[in-house]
Amino acid sequence: MDTRNDEDAAAKQTLLNDIESRLIPARRTTKVAIASFFAGESKKQRTENWEAFGGQLIGYEKGLVGEDEMRSLTSKLVSGSKVVLPFS
Repeated sequence: MDTRNDEDAAAKQTLLNDIESRLIPARRTTKVAIASFFAGESKKQRTENWEAFGGQLIGYEKGLVGEDEMRSLTSKLVSGSKVVLPFS
């Protein structure tokens, strides 16, 4: 939708930016869950990864784990042999 001539364009853009920022934690959680699945070859490995990756996510949310560590968990979703298209 073209909002260049819309008098509410600035307000709409502000609202969009606010919504996008509120979605960041949900998107991060989704990426971690999907990464934990693809990092394992068996159901047992996937469960172990889910617990380990989930622990990292909780640590990140508490400020105990850095952004780089979180990025390393999900980096294989966008590069490597098992790329997940929506994340690339």
